[in-house]
Amino acid sequence: MRPPYGAWNKDVKQLAKQMDTPMIMWSVDSLDWKNRNATKVHDDVMSLMAPGAIVLLHDIHPSTAEALPQIIASLKEQDYQMVSVSELLELQDKTDVGPFHSK
Repeated sequence: MRPPYGAWNKDVKQLAKQMDTPMIMWSVDSLDWKNRNATKVHDDVMSLMAPGAIVLLHDIHPSTAEALPQIIASLKEQDYQMVSVSELLELQDKTDVGPFHSK
């Protein structure tokens, strides 16, 4: 679960724990909601990338959709592999990757 706006408190954290649902946050904020510029979104994402990163992108902005093919191509050029959050969580015990909470 990603709390809206990344906002959580002890009650949200406790509820997620009771439901055995990890709270998933992000480590790379594209700021796509603010920039609304495909080139800027791409450049911001790429400047913050690191192994195990979770990138926050919003599918409601056309500029994000426009930036995504270039982001994916750039990541592949740098030998990054895109995985789902579920796949990333499966790796956590093996490689200590990914920012996550409540696990």
